[in-house]
Order: sequence, then C-alpha cells, then structure tokens
Amino acid sequence: MSAYSLTNKNKITKKKQKKKFSTKNIKIIYQCYDLLPDPIIIAKKDKVLYVNPEACKLFGLEKPKTVFGKSIFKLISFTSDSDRDTYMHKIKETCFKQFDCKINCTDGHTVNVYLKLRVCNINSKTYNFITIEDVSKMKILENESNTGKELYKKLLNISPDAICLHDGHNFCFPANTLVKMLKYNDSLDIMGKSIIDILPKEYHNHFNDRMKKILNSDEILPDSKYKFINSKNNLIDVECKSVRLYLNGRYVIISSIRDVTEKNKLIAENLKAEANKELLEKTLEYDKLKTEFFSNISHELRTPLNILLSSLQLLNLYLKDEIVNIKPTKKYLSVMKQNCFRLLRLINNLLDITKIDSGFYNLNLCNRNIIAVVENITLSVADYLKNKKINIIFDTDIEEKIIACDEEKIERIILNLLSNSIKFTDVNGTINVNIYDGKDYIKICIIDDGIGIPKEKLNTIFDRFIQIDKSLTRNSKGTGIGLALVKSLVELHNGKIQVESEYGKGCKFTILLPVKIIASEDQSNLYGTFIDTSSQDTKIEKMNIEFSDIYF
Repeated sequence: MSAYSLTNKNKITKKKQKKKFSTKNIKIIYQCYDLLPDPIIIAKKDKVLYVNPEACKLFGLEKPKTVFGKSIFKLISFTSDSDRDTYMHKIKETCFKQFDCKINCTDGHTVNVYLKLRVCNINSKTYNFITIEDVSKMKILENESNTGKELYKKLLNISPDAICLHDGHNFCFPANTLVKMLKYNDSLDIMGKSIIDILPKEYHNHFNDRMKKILNSDEILPDSKYKFINSKNNLIDVECKSVRLYLNGRYVIISSIRDVTEKNKLIAENLKAEANKELLEKTLEYDKLKTEFFSNISHELRTPLNILLSSLQLLNLYLKDEIVNIKPTKKYLSVMKQNCFRLLRLINNLLDITKIDSGFYNLNLCNRNIIAVVENITLSVADYLKNKKINIIFDTDIEEKIIACDEEKIERIILNLLSNSIKFTDVNGTINVNIYDGKDYIKICIIDDGIGIPKEKLNTIFDRFIQIDKSLTRNSKGTGIGLALVKSLVELHNGKIQVESEYGKGCKFTILLPVKIIASEDQSNLYGTFIDTSSQDTKIEKMNIEFSDIYF
C-alpha cells in the first residue's frame, strides 16, 4: 500500500512540475511578443488566447483580456467566404498561410490587413500564431520605396559621373549619363553589353584582374584609368572608381565613371604651355647672354685696338724727335705686343669653340708623361710670376704617368685655369698645382686662395658666355667662353672637370683624365717621341697669349 501511494505521488509531482514548466515558458513567450512591433494574436482553434500591445492599439482595445476566449471572427473579417473556409481548414494542421482580411475596430471603422497564419503543435496541442500587417501602412512603405527608387534613379541620371551596375563582365544597369558618354541612343543599347567590347585590347587584362579584386573584397581601390570606345568608334579617356554591392543574393559591382578627355587635353595643353614658357624663358635668357657676349666681345676687340692705336700715335710722336727715347719706345712696343696677344687669344677661342660645336675639332693624341707636361707649364708660369708677388707651388705623388693626350690642349687647359687663378688672387697669394695618381685616372687640382666664386655661380661657371659678376672682374677682362672651352677640351679627352669654392676663401678646380695608352702606330707623327719638342720661347709665347688679359 505504501509503495503504491509513493508511486502515485511521484506521478502527481511530475505532472505538477511539467505544468509549472509549461506555464512559465508561455509567460516568457508572451513577454517576448509584448516587445515586438507587429500586432500578434495567439488562438486555439478560433478562440483568442493572447493579443500583444500592438494588436490592442490596432483593434482599439483598452485591455487585452476583454477579447480572451472570444472568436477570432469577432475581430477579423475575411474578404471572402472561401478564405474563411480555408482558414478553418488550415488551423487544424501545421502550416503557414497569408490571407487578405479586414479588422473591425471598436470605433466602428475597418482596416485592411494581411493576416499571416502559422499553425504549430506544442505539447500535442495546436496553436494558431497570427501576425497582422496593416495594408495601408504597407502601401505607404511601398510608395515610399517606389519614390525612393525613382529619386535614386533621377539622382543617378543627373549625376555628372556615369553610374552603372555590372557583374564585372556585362552591364546590368547603365545610367543615362553613361549612355550619353558613350553616345548611344538608349540604355537598352548598353544593357547586357560586354564591357570588354568598349575597352581597347591593351586594357583587357588589367580590367579583368581589377574586377576580380573588387568582387573578392570590400576595399575601395584607387581610381583606374582606361580608354573607352564610344558608339562612333572614338576613344575617350575615363577614370573609374568601383566597389562591390550585395544585391538579390549575389555580389555585383557599382562603378562611377568620369569622362576626363577634356581634362587630359587641358593638362596636355598646360604642360605644352609650361614647356613653351620654359623654352621662351631659356630663349630670352640665351638672347640676353648672346647680347652680353657680343657687348663683351666688342669691348674685348675695341680695347686692344684702341691701345694699339694710342701706342702707335705715341710712337709716331717719338719718332718725329731727332733723338728717340728708347725706354718709352720699348714700353709701348710691349703694350702693343700684349694687346696683339690678347686679340689672338680672343680669335683663337672663338674659332676653337666654333669648331667644337661643329664637330670639326680633333685631338692629336700621343702617349705622354702627363706629370712632365703639367710640371713644365707650371714652372714656366712660375718664372712669369716671379716679380708679380704671387706664389705658385707644384706637387705630385707620382713622378711619371704615361697617358694618351694632346699635349698642346693640356697646356692650354692648365694655362687657362692658372690665368683665372691669377686674375682673382691677391698680391702675396698662393696657387697650388697638385697631381694625384688614381691608377685608372690622373687627378689634377689647381687651388688658389683668391676671392672665390659665389655659390649661385658654381652651377653655371662652365656654361657658354657666363661671367662672374662685374664687381669681381673690374680689374680683369674676358668673354665668358674660356672655362666653357676648358670643359670641352677636357671632355674631348673623355675626362671630367669640377669646381669647388667658398666665396672669399678661394676655389679649387679638379680635372680627372682617364689613363689610356694608344699603340705607337696610332700616334700622330708630330708627337712620335717622348722628347719635349716645344722650345722655351714657344711656351712663353703660349703663356703670354693666355695671360694677355691680365694687367698688373
């Protein structure tokens, strides 16, 4: 008896626990439905068990309990008897069905709604879960959606950039701006058209690679530049920005395309204008330099001629006397000779620079000891400067280095650079001529402690017709082609020349000559041996010519 009682007691306890659990779950479900924004009704067969607050608002109910247990047909009217019969049939089985209905509100008016029925079995009992959608609100949303679509469509069509949807292969939706850009009559002419068909062949691979990257990532890549072929078979320049978009269950690409043909033409015209402007400025600068050059050369020609004429007039006066004074006569003869050298140097420089420009200037190369060549000409200058109170020092770290060179041109290079150093070195100043062996090249440095060269002149010091400021050269003359000629002569030897200077602290000219030897049969007959064939008088005459525009 006791065992039987215990067994029945356990069964009763389990039933109570199960009932308690089910009731708790239903309350939680009701609380969840209370939070939903849609009107919801729960019914068993056709009897109402629950309405949420949104349903109460729709029906105009103050309290939901007022409809509990009442027939669903007191709240909802079906638009047709067949729908009502279908509803009664469907509530007996698990299903999902939508009906067009009307709601009878407490204030007497009706509302057209969509009734969505879902029938579920819970604990072997059938419940009807009904969701109600206000048709009028749905139509408002639909109208708003259609209005929005129309608005977006108009915005796309009036956008200055052409907007289009495509899948990376074919156009899905082209805006009117794209139709106009490509000069088609209608969007249907482009709809479904392959994008490759409007791209030149050279862009195909780049375009396909880029579309793959865009379809595989939400990253917005930098603009791409293409050329499109319009309906008239003309090319237009475009810039394109694209991003992927998830639409109707798949990824498509939305692209913004801008016609930059006119922009590119304008850029090209601006670049051309800038180039023309730069060319004009260079031409004007060159004309200015030429004007200054001809002004200088006129002065350079006129000055020695005037001196020659004046010296001749003075000599003529002396010759009229019965007794000729030899001392002033020698002085004026020396002045005349120096100015003849000056004219000769000027003419030589002009002829040589013209020959170099014309490609008719050739070197007489032979194998020479470059150390001896530079040392001999430096010593000749040292004798010349003995009474000029300017020191000149020669130094070398190698006694002999044979290279193929034109001895006369090397002498001319060194004399020209020494001439510049002498012009700008004060009394008691020092000029150093140093030679360093670089194995594959010979380095010749000419260094002075004169007034130096302004920093802004260093980049143009070897240019044609360029002179240092007149305030620096008022005691020295020149045409502005001496250093240009030196640079050309060095480069004819496949060498290089550079200058370093700090204004007020002197300057340093560095010449780099390659060490090359030529076969004896290739040497000029004039320079067939290593014996110095130049006489001392010839060296002095060359020196006098190069130094003819220096006055102490």
